[in-house]
Amino acid sequence: MRLVSSAGATDVLPGQRFEADGCVWEIIGLTGERIYSPSGFGGTPTLNCRLISGEPDNRFTPHMKDGECEWCGDSVALHIITNRGEAPWQKARRSAEDAR
Repeated sequence: MRLVSSAGATDVLPGQRFEADGCVWEIIGLTGERIYSPSGFGGTPTLNCRLISGEPDNRFTPHMKDGECEWCGDSVALHIITNRGEAPWQKARRSAEDAR
């Protein structure tokens, strides 16, 4: 499935893992729902994700059930893209550093 965020677009698959806020999460799949996207793209799929490691902060714990939590698709995309160092602001920073 393709996810879009302010950092760009990326393809993800069930079973794929991503790091966010000191935790590792695994994508289980789509929930079948869409929510408003804070990135302004008019809506994003909601993903069901399983906590693999780490201690989630209090933003997640009220929403967790059996070690799983729903995630906004653009948030998942943002974490995956920035973890790879491919966000536009990361590329611009590297270009500026290389120009020095």
